[in-house]
Amino acid sequence: MSRSIRQFLGEALGVLATVVIFWIPFYFVIVNAMKNETEAAALNLSWPSEVRLVENFKEAITSGNHMLLRAFYNSILITLL
Repeated sequence: MSRSIRQFLGEALGVLATVVIFWIPFYFVIVNAMKNETEAAALNLSWPSEVRLVENFKEAITSGNHMLLRAFYNSILITLL
Protein backbone atom coordinates (compact mmCIF):
# COMPACT_ATOMS: atom_id res chain seq x y z
CA MET A 1 0.00 0.00 0.00
CA SER A 2 1.34 3.39 -0.86
CA ARG A 3 1.90 6.06 1.73
CA SER A 4 -0.92 8.32 0.45
CA ILE A 5 -3.51 5.51 0.67
CA ARG A 6 -2.40 4.63 4.21
CA GLN A 7 -2.57 8.30 5.17
CA PHE A 8 -6.06 8.63 3.66
CA LEU A 9 -7.30 5.52 5.48
CA GLY A 10 -5.81 6.77 8.74
CA GLU A 11 -7.52 10.13 8.36
CA ALA A 12 -10.84 8.49 7.44
CA LEU A 13 -10.59 6.25 10.49
CA GLY A 14 -9.86 9.32 12.63
CA VAL A 15 -12.94 11.12 11.31
CA LEU A 16 -15.09 8.04 11.87
CA ALA A 17 -13.81 7.69 15.45
CA THR A 18 -14.54 11.38 16.08
CA VAL A 19 -18.10 10.97 14.84
CA VAL A 20 -18.69 7.94 17.02
CA ILE A 21 -17.08 9.38 20.14
CA PHE A 22 -18.43 12.95 19.98
CA TRP A 23 -21.49 13.26 17.73
CA ILE A 24 -23.51 10.16 18.61
CA PRO A 25 -23.74 11.07 22.33
CA PHE A 26 -24.93 14.59 21.41
CA TYR A 27 -27.54 13.10 19.09
CA PHE A 28 -28.64 10.72 21.86
CA VAL A 29 -29.07 13.55 24.38
CA ILE A 30 -30.95 15.82 21.96
CA VAL A 31 -33.28 13.07 20.77
CA ASN A 32 -34.03 11.92 24.32
CA ALA A 33 -34.75 15.51 25.35
CA MET A 34 -37.60 15.50 22.81
CA LYS A 35 -39.21 12.23 24.02
CA ASN A 36 -41.83 11.60 26.68
CA GLU A 37 -40.81 9.68 29.81
CA THR A 38 -41.79 6.26 28.49
CA GLU A 39 -39.90 6.62 25.21
CA ALA A 40 -36.84 8.13 26.92
CA ALA A 41 -36.71 5.21 29.37
CA ALA A 42 -36.27 2.83 26.42
CA LEU A 43 -32.80 4.36 25.80
CA ASN A 44 -32.76 3.86 22.04
CA LEU A 45 -31.70 6.13 19.18
CA SER A 46 -35.09 6.22 17.47
CA TRP A 47 -36.84 9.49 16.71
CA PRO A 48 -39.69 10.33 19.16
CA SER A 49 -43.27 9.66 18.11
CA GLU A 50 -44.25 13.10 19.47
CA VAL A 51 -41.77 15.97 19.88
CA ARG A 52 -42.08 17.46 23.38
CA LEU A 53 -38.93 19.58 23.57
CA VAL A 54 -40.48 22.78 24.91
CA GLU A 55 -42.71 20.96 27.42
CA ASN A 56 -39.77 18.89 28.68
CA PHE A 57 -37.57 21.96 29.18
CA LYS A 58 -40.38 23.77 31.00
CA GLU A 59 -40.82 20.79 33.31
CA ALA A 60 -37.07 20.50 33.95
CA ILE A 61 -36.79 24.19 34.82
CA THR A 62 -39.85 24.37 37.05
CA SER A 63 -39.38 21.06 38.89
CA GLY A 64 -37.86 21.12 42.35
CA ASN A 65 -38.94 24.70 43.04
CA HIS A 66 -36.83 26.06 40.14
CA MET A 67 -33.71 24.30 41.44
CA LEU A 68 -32.13 24.21 37.97
CA LEU A 69 -32.29 28.00 37.68
CA ARG A 70 -30.74 28.37 41.13
CA ALA A 71 -27.92 25.98 40.18
CA PHE A 72 -27.31 27.92 36.96
CA TYR A 73 -27.23 31.19 38.92
CA ASN A 74 -24.75 29.71 41.43
CA SER A 75 -22.50 28.48 38.60
CA ILE A 76 -22.44 31.91 37.01
CA LEU A 77 -21.75 33.56 40.38
CA ILE A 78 -18.83 31.23 41.13
CA THR A 79 -17.43 31.69 37.63
CA LEU A 80 -17.48 35.46 37.87
CA LEU A 81 -15.95 35.64 41.34
